Amino acid sequence: MDYKRETIVIKNAQLWFPNFSGEAGDFNTVGDRHVHVAIDKDLADSFLERGGNVKERINRKTEEPFYTIKLSIKYRDKTGNLKPISLQPKIFMVGHRGPERLSEERVGVLDNVFITKVDLSFNVGTYEDRKTHENRIAFYLNELYATIEESELERDYSQYDGPSPDLPFNVD
Repeated sequence: MDYKRETIVIKNAQLWFPNFSGEAGDFNTVGDRHVHVAIDKDLADSFLERGGNVKERINRKTEEPFYTIKLSIKYRDKTGNLKPISLQPKIFMVGHRGPERLSEERVGVLDNVFITKVDLSFNVGTYEDRKTHENRIAFYLNELYATIEESELERDYSQYDGPSPDLPFNVD
C-alpha cells in the first residue's frame, strides 16, 4: 500500500478528555499522551469508511450528536527514543507574550490551564490491524496552538524581569 500523508486543519477546535501529560487512567497507560477533538459529520463519515475510530457523543444541552476522534501525541518513536525536534508535535501555549513551544517535559501544563481557543492540525496515518489484517487509520497531532486565559496579575507580572537597577540598595 502506498503511503500518502494527509493533514487536516481545524480552527477553533473543541478539545475533549485532554491528557497532554500522559498520566495513567482508566482508558490509557502511563505515557499515552492524547486529546480528543470534535469533528463534523462529513469528516466523521469519511474516517469511519476508512476504518477510523470515531466516537458519536450527545451534547447534553442540545441533545444533538457530535463526533470525536482521539489524536495521539508522539514525542518518541516506537523504540522509546525521543524523535528529532523537527519530527515532534509542535505544541504552543499562547498567552499575551505570544506563543511558547512546549517540550515533552512541559506539555502537561495544558492539562491544568483554562484554554480559550485552539487551532490544530493532525496527520491521518494508515496501518494494518494485527488481528483482522484490515487497513485502518489513526490520527496524530501535528501542530496545536492553545490560547490560555491569564489573570490580570499574570499579565502584569509577566513583564517583570527582576529587581530594578534603580533601587537605592543592594539586593545581592
